[in-house]
Amino acid sequence: MYVCFAASPIQLICFKEFVFKFKIDKYKIYILSSVDPNVNVQLKKTIDFLNLKNIENISRSSSKLIQFFQKYKFLLNLYKNHHNKNCIFVISDFRNTILHQIRIIFKKSKFILIDDGAQIYKYHREYFQENMYFPWRDFRNLLGKLKIFINYGFNLKYLINSNFEIFTIYGRELGLEEKNCNKFEYINNTFKLKSRYCESNVYFIGSKMAEQNYLTMEEELESIKKVKNYWENFNKSLIYVAKRTTSKLKINLIEKKIGINVITSDMPMELQFLNLNDTKVPKIICSFGSSVDKTFPMIYKNTQSYLIIINDLKKYQFFNNYFKLYEEIMFRSKLEDKIIRL
Repeated sequence: MYVCFAASPIQLICFKEFVFKFKIDKYKIYILSSVDPNVNVQLKKTIDFLNLKNIENISRSSSKLIQFFQKYKFLLNLYKNHHNKNCIFVISDFRNTILHQIRIIFKKSKFILIDDGAQIYKYHREYFQENMYFPWRDFRNLLGKLKIFINYGFNLKYLINSNFEIFTIYGRELGLEEKNCNKFEYINNTFKLKSRYCESNVYFIGSKMAEQNYLTMEEELESIKKVKNYWENFNKSLIYVAKRTTSKLKINLIEKKIGINVITSDMPMELQFLNLNDTKVPKIICSFGSSVDKTFPMIYKNTQSYLIIINDLKKYQFFNNYFKLYEEIMFRSKLEDKIIRL
C-alpha cells in the first residue's frame, strides 16, 4: 500500500506519474486541504482529470488553535489506519512539519519524496547529496531549536540521518538514476495534443512576490512592465497567467496599470491545454522562475520557456539567491540561451 499526501496540483500530477511509472494499483491519497477555496477547487479538478481514486480530504480550519487539534487528530487516525500495514509513504514537501512527524511515527516504513516545485533541486544540493534528510539549517537559532523540540522531541538525529528516495522532474539535471526521474510518461502517453500553437502571444507565469511581501506591489508591477516592454520589441503581446491565490487587487492593477490581459483557470497550467480544440497552446512562456518552466515543455514539446532575471531585484538577498537557483537549473538543463536579463 502506497500512502500519499498532497496539497497542490503539481504534487498530484507527480504522484500520478509515480503510480504510472511503477504500475502501482493500491494507494491512498490524503488531500491536505487549503483554507483558500480556490485551491481546493483546483485540487478537485486535477483529481478528476487524472482519474485518481481512493481520496480522503483532510480539512483545515482558518483558526490556528483548531488547526493544532486537527493535526494531532489526523496523525492519530493515520497511525490507527496504517501502523499494522506494510506501507510506503510518498511525501511532497520537505519543509512540512506534519510529514516529518509522520516519518517519526512510521520509522520502519520507506519514504519517497516527490516534487513540490523547483525546491527539490535546491534541497538536493543543500541536503540530500550530503546524506541529510531534514532542513535543520532552518532551525539554528534558539526559537528554531525550541520548535524542533516541540514538534519532533528527541528525534532530530533520526530525521537528519534516516534517508528517503526522491522522484523528480529534475532527475537529469541532478544526475539521478532512471528510477528517480519523472518524465511525465503518463500524460504524454495518455493525452494527445489537439490544439495549435499560438505564435503572437507570450504567456507570463505569475508569481506571488507582493502577496508574500518579498516585493512591494509597485516593484512587482514595474518588473512585469519590463517583461511586457521586452516582448513588445519582438511584436509579441504578453498575457499574465495568474496563480490560483493571486489577489484580485493585483489582477486589477496588472490589467489597468500595465494594460495586459490576465487569465485564471481552475486547472493547473500543465493540464489546461490538453484535450482542447479551441484554445491555442503558448509557443513561448516565461517567468521569474517557476517549476512550470520545466514541466510545461515536457508536455507541450514545441513550447519554449524563458527565465526572466530582473537585475534591479538582485540587490535583495532573497532575489539574488532565487535567481541563482533558477539560473543554475537553466545551465544544468543546457538552456542558458533562454535566460533574459532585464
